[in-house]
Amino acid sequence: MLLKALLTICLCIVLHSQGYAAVASFDCKKASTKIEKTICQDDFVAGLDRCLSGVYHVIKKNNGDSSILKSQKIWLKNRPENDEGV
Repeated sequence: MLLKALLTICLCIVLHSQGYAAVASFDCKKASTKIEKTICQDDFVAGLDRCLSGVYHVIKKNNGDSSILKSQKIWLKNRPENDEGV
């Protein structure tokens, strides 16, 4: 599982270094928050979002839904609600 996640990260780094045009992991036409709009406005950040999404899905698949969903909910709860730092 860890190996798959690390390979996904490495692939993302290689693609970005080659000038790969990235797309966010979500529909940018539906972006409503400052964070989502910021991700959609920058190809590099959109690519990182896509990579993080890939790693998330690898971990979720191998660890089961409960532990990763619990961690995600905690992260979302602790993330600044007013989009500070964007």
